[in-house]
Amino acid sequence: QATSNKFLMRELCKSESITQPRYQLCRSIHDINYSLNFIDYPILFKPLDNRGSTGVNVIKTKKNIQKKFYETLIHSNSKEVLLESYIEGKHVSVDSLIDDEGKTLILGIGEKKHSDKEKKIIIQVNYPALIDKSSLLNLKNTHNQVIKALNITRGISHAEYIIDKKGRPFLIEIASRGGGVLTSCTILKIISKIDTVDYLYREALGLKI
Repeated sequence: QATSNKFLMRELCKSESITQPRYQLCRSIHDINYSLNFIDYPILFKPLDNRGSTGVNVIKTKKNIQKKFYETLIHSNSKEVLLESYIEGKHVSVDSLIDDEGKTLILGIGEKKHSDKEKKIIIQVNYPALIDKSSLLNLKNTHNQVIKALNITRGISHAEYIIDKKGRPFLIEIASRGGGVLTSCTILKIISKIDTVDYLYREALGLKI
């Protein structure tokens, strides 16, 4: 639940002072209008419990806001929507695993490119992400804080961050599983020399890693 329910994830990370977009849980147009009193445009609508960019909408003005809300709502299994402030910056993904000593190992950091449309579909991921040393250190430290805040103690994880112009990484979301589209089984094996499929197999059977 801590990683599949985006609101719960936000709340747990908020309690540990992890940098995130401003957010509000919404179930109705009334909730949306209330949230806009303290969250400025542009904003994002996200299904509470779906994967990737499915159902995500970027809203820059009040025009068609009701239509966009319902477009997102139909992709939410819980019929709840997360309204978030839109953060400008570099979109990166961080893939990591917990080793048998409990240490978080970062296997790869990718930089994502989006379509220019409001739905912000990811169309390309480049490895490694082009990040300056200071921002990279901030990203790694934040990722370790997120893992700890959500009590992820085993397995692999896939996280998304936006690094703003000040070099601050904003947590977008994290899943306690590997990234899709061949990320875990193929890409990470090439760039990190770690076979995550073999790792998970050994972990599940209690074998030495």
